[in-house]
Amino acid sequence: MQPQTINEVSNRIAMDVTNGKDIWGSMPYHVNDFRHWLLSLISEAGKDADSVVSMAVKDAPVKTGTPVTDVYLAGLAEYLSQNHNLVVPSWANDPQNFLKEPYYTGSKRLQDLLTATTPSAWRRRLLFCGESSF
Repeated sequence: MQPQTINEVSNRIAMDVTNGKDIWGSMPYHVNDFRHWLLSLISEAGKDADSVVSMAVKDAPVKTGTPVTDVYLAGLAEYLSQNHNLVVPSWANDPQNFLKEPYYTGSKRLQDLLTATTPSAWRRRLLFCGESSF
């Protein structure tokens, strides 16, 4: 079954990390499952799409063991909330969900592009992952 909340995504990633799986293989896999499920449900929900997103982001994720992943999930909650005119869940603004130093998901050559194209929900957390973040 696909994860249906950010909390479920974080639990699956944390379990994978605990079991020694590579985070960069685990995180995209679970986030993509969540994305496909959520986008499908949003398209079916019509006017109720906001409530679908609200339920998907309301519960704080567990710490995954990798700060970049935790920050990504907080940014995802903010991004989804903003796109549906919802209040960003308070847990997403916890200081632990912000990086102290910039982190780029691409090579040094891509830093300018990532800086320019990363949505504000991640950019303000100093996580530069580009426009296709979700």
